[in-house]
Parts: sequence; C-alpha cells; structure tokens
Amino acid sequence: METADINPRTETLAAWPGLELSLLSEQILSPTDWAIHGEEHTLIVHFEGEMHDLVAEIEGHEARRMPTAVGDVLLIPAGRKYASQARGGGYRCAEIRIAPEYFEELTGRARDFHDIPPRLMHRDEFLYFAAQRLAEQVGRDDDLSRMMSASLSQMIGLHLLDKYGGAAADASAQGDSAELSPQTRQWLEDYIEANLSKRIVLETLASLAGMSVHRLLVAFRGTFGTTPAQYVIQRRLAHARALLAGTRQSITAIAMATGFASHSHFTTAFKRHEGVAPNQFRRMRR
Repeated sequence: METADINPRTETLAAWPGLELSLLSEQILSPTDWAIHGEEHTLIVHFEGEMHDLVAEIEGHEARRMPTAVGDVLLIPAGRKYASQARGGGYRCAEIRIAPEYFEELTGRARDFHDIPPRLMHRDEFLYFAAQRLAEQVGRDDDLSRMMSASLSQMIGLHLLDKYGGAAADASAQGDSAELSPQTRQWLEDYIEANLSKRIVLETLASLAGMSVHRLLVAFRGTFGTTPAQYVIQRRLAHARALLAGTRQSITAIAMATGFASHSHFTTAFKRHEGVAPNQFRRMRR
C-alpha cells in the first residue's frame, strides 16, 4: 500500500502458509493516496477509526465516495488495480494478502484471479471477527497459537470461496472426507492425551492421520465438532482441573505439566474457560 504525507504507520507483519497479515494504523494529516496492484488477493478489514471524504475505485468498477465503519471489508482480487484517496481522519485495519494458489490447496482446484469479485467497504461480520482473532496471534509462537492461526487462515480462505467464489467451491469441497475414521480418531486422541505437556503441531497430527493439514482441519472439525487447537486446550484444561483438585502441585508446575507456555498463559486460559482463576478453583474444590 503506497501512501504520502501521513504520520508514520505502525505495521506488524506475520505470515502463514498462503496468507500474510499486516496491521496498519495511520493518522491522515493531508490528502493521501493509496494504490494496490499485485498478484495476491488483498483483504482489508477496518478495525477502528474513520477516514474523511474517502473516494475509492477498483479496476472495472466506478469510483465511489463512501464513509468507513468498524467491520467494513475491502476485497481486491489479484491482478486488479485499486486506487483511493482520503482527506483526513485516522484508522486501524488489518491487511491480509492471500496467494491464489492457496485456494487450490483448500479445494483441490485451480481458481481464476477474477473468480473472487471485488468489494468496496462491504460488511462481513465473520471476516471482521476472524481477522481480529488472527491479529491476536501475531507475536505468539506456542503450539495452540500456531494451530489457531492455521485454522483461522483456512476458515478465512474457505469463507471467501463460499460467500464470494460461487458454487464451484462447494462442489470441490465435497471431495474431501468430512470425518476421520474411528481408528484415526483414536490415534489422534491417544497422541494428544500422551503429549499434553509437550508441543503439539498440526503437521504431526496430519502425518498421523495420513492427510494434508488442510484436509485434517476439515475432517477434525467434522469428527470432533471443534478445531485441533480448541480440542487440545479442552484436554489440557481437563487435566489441569484434575491436578488442581487432586494434588498440591504449584500453579506454575501444573501450567508446565499441561503444556501452557507460562503461569500467566495458563491462568488467563483457565479463567477464560472456567470463569475463575486456578487458585480460586482449587479452594472451591477443597
């Protein structure tokens, strides 16, 4: 994104297979122009603030003057030229760039650049909340965060195909198995249970299941009704509850024994899911 005459922006870049994320924050002090033209699909999700007197245009569509609102999304297909100008205000947004080949990995079929139609300040609550959750994973390198990021990346890609890419996405998605076999499910359950204190990565789970990471994510949700990251944290918290109630181990020791990165990470996750801090839970059980 090219800019001129603005305050220095804050930008954090993170990348996952097929998808890159930038977090942008700017105060617009004078008329400012942007231009985007690349070989990737670009998704911009507006988190906060507003731009005054914004005029935007995507190649092949008329320029539009429009206000900005929290939750708005801008979708620029690969190969299309985007240009806009704003005359004041400020904003914070996520800029997500998606390689067209990523859709081939998700569906097993090639997608033309223009299969994904442009959108100018379009409201999409799912993309807004998914982008926020993805932004929260920036800078984290624990196994749960890595699994969460992979799941969110896949969900964003599938959502774009399902909502904006037409029926072809549905037809190709049906080719993947929606569920794991009983034997594969048991292998995954046993492996996760035996390794709760260790780093668990999607690549290992996919190898155990004999499938790609993308197919595993689809089949895992179809079988367990949740993502691998959510399932792992559920099992870690269940083990933590048993240790809190039945042992005198310290909170830090229990955090390490159940695979959490730190005392604070464990406490935050436990309170979010249980409604009370670990030490409060222990007092209640005794």
